[in-house]
Parts: sequence; C-alpha cells; structure tokens
Amino acid sequence: MPAEDSLPYKSELCYNMIMRPYTILIVEDEPAVFEGMNRLLKRNGYEALPPATTGIEAIESVKTNAPDLLILMDIALKGEMDGIEAALHIKEISDAPVIYLSTHFDEKTFERASIEDV
Repeated sequence: MPAEDSLPYKSELCYNMIMRPYTILIVEDEPAVFEGMNRLLKRNGYEALPPATTGIEAIESVKTNAPDLLILMDIALKGEMDGIEAALHIKEISDAPVIYLSTHFDEKTFERASIEDV
C-alpha cells in the first residue's frame, strides 16, 4: 500500500483486501456527468468501472466485472429500461447496493424508487 502521506485521502478504507481501490459502477448516459463523478471518485481513492450508459449495459457490466462497493444509478436512462428496472435485474445477480441519482423528480418515479428493495 502507498505511504500514507502519498495518498490523496487519509483513510485506508478505500482499499480492499487485495490492496487495490474499491470499484464502483457508474450507470449514466450523460458523458459529462459520468466524467464529473469519475473524477470525484478518483480524487477520493476509488476506481470507477468502465461506464454503462443503458440498463442492459449495466446488467452486463455487473455480470462480467461486478463492483466491489456499490452502483451509482441514473434513473432516467435512454433505451428500453430505466435505472429502477435495471437495478431490479441487478439485485438478482449482485448484492451491491444501488444509489439512485436523477436530475428529474416526479412523485411517481420517487415512489417507484422508494418501494423497490435494491
């Protein structure tokens, strides 16, 4: 593990048992938003997996390269499947918690996201 003073953060919590940064999957269809989140994660000692931009890509990513820590999921994804539906499918194959993100808010979507146990 790198020396404490060479780390961009002051905690060893960002490293897993094999001494590499914990990985996080970002599911986001806006490249600029993904890049901002990716920079923030890296600055805090985490590693973002290659981005998934649709629900289908998110499911496939979890199957082939499961995140160590969690999934940051945009609710309003382009394509046939929104983030809530993708999270339900991911829940069947992974224990990684999902944190929903969205710039859009309506009561129906909020209720769907709140009810689902992901």
